[in-house]
Amino acid sequence: MDTGRKEAKIIEKNIPDPKMVDISHEFVDDFRDLNEAMKQNEENKIIQILDKLDEYAHDYKHGSKIIKYEQDVLSELMLSKVYGDKVKEISARVLSGCLRNNPPAIQIYNPRYVDELVNSLIFEKNPIVLKRYLGVLQTVADKASNSSNLFTNLLKVYKGDIDNQIKLRVLEILSDLELSDARGKGLVKRSVNGKDDKNEPTLQQWFNEFSTNIQNSQLDEYHLKRFFHTLVNIKKEGGSNVKVSKDFLNWLSKQTEERKEALNDDLAKRDLEQYEFNKKLIESRHLLFGNPLADRIKNFNDEF
Repeated sequence: MDTGRKEAKIIEKNIPDPKMVDISHEFVDDFRDLNEAMKQNEENKIIQILDKLDEYAHDYKHGSKIIKYEQDVLSELMLSKVYGDKVKEISARVLSGCLRNNPPAIQIYNPRYVDELVNSLIFEKNPIVLKRYLGVLQTVADKASNSSNLFTNLLKVYKGDIDNQIKLRVLEILSDLELSDARGKGLVKRSVNGKDDKNEPTLQQWFNEFSTNIQNSQLDEYHLKRFFHTLVNIKKEGGSNVKVSKDFLNWLSKQTEERKEALNDDLAKRDLEQYEFNKKLIESRHLLFGNPLADRIKNFNDEF
C-alpha cells in the first residue's frame, strides 16, 4: 500500500497544474516563438513561423481560435512599418485565411484593425501586399466605422492601380457591401450626386466602373452576375440621375439575344438560378436600363 501511494505521488508530481498551462489553442508555442522572434527582430524566423501557421489558417476551427487569441499580433505584423513586405504579405494571408467563410471569426475581429487597414490601402505600393490587404478587407469591410473613408480609399486604389486583379478585387468588395449591408452603409445607400461629401465617390462613378468592367469578355459568369446585380441596385436607387452609356446598352442588347436563346434550351431550364438570372437580365434591358415603353411595345408585337 505504501509503495502504491509513493508511486501515485510521483505520478501526481509529473502532472502540470492546469492553472499554469495555456490551453487556449493548439498554436500557443508557435505564437510564443513568434513574439520572441519579433522581440529579437528575427525577420526570417517570423516568416518561417507565419508560413507554418498559413497551412492551418483555412481550417474553420483553427481559424476561429487564431483570430480569437492572436489577431493582435497578426494585425500588427500585417500593418507593420518595421518589417518588410514579405512579413506583411504572409501575415495578411494568414488573416484572410482565418476570416474567409468563417462568421464566428469575422464577428470577433476588432473593427479598429479594419479602420487601420482601410487607411493603409492608399499608402501601400507593393501590389502583392495590396492584393493581400484587399483579401482581408473583403471579409470584414462592413465592420469599417467610416464608410465614406472606405469608399473613397477604394476608389483611390481602383483609379491608381493598373493591375486588373486589384481592380476586380475592389469591385468584388463593393458588390459584397451592397449585397450584405446590414447597417445602411452599402454602395446603393450613398449619395447619388455626391452633395453629402464632395470627396466621396458618387453612384454614377461606381456605375460607370461596374458597367465598363462587366463588358470584359474574360469575366466569368459568377462575377458577371454579381456585378449585374450591383448595377441593377445602383440604377434603382439613382433612377434617372444615373446615366447609362451606349456601350453598356449595346453590350446588354447582345447579352439579351444570347440569353433568349438559352431560355429555350431544355438543359438550361434545369438550372433554375441561371434561368431566372437570364430572365432578369432580358427584362432589365428596357424596363430598367432603357425605355420601358419599348418593352411594352415589343411585348404587344410579340403577342399579336
